[in-house]
Amino acid sequence: MKKDVSNSDILEAINEFRKEMKQCYVSIDRYIPVERLVYGLVGLVLVAVVGAIIALVVSNTGIQAKW
Repeated sequence: MKKDVSNSDILEAINEFRKEMKQCYVSIDRYIPVERLVYGLVGLVLVAVVGAIIALVVSNTGIQAKW
């Protein structure tokens, strides 16, 4: 038993699938705060790493600040 599938059946199935998938999408409004938070934390970690490397280099060179 073979059922013929018309273009309208395919189009209807695609539209139904799109309606179901719209509920699964993450909107840009929800994503921007998360993006800012992650970029802020990554920036903080990178500043800490670079600061630690600079402190290590300065302490191992023996150069002391003369204030």
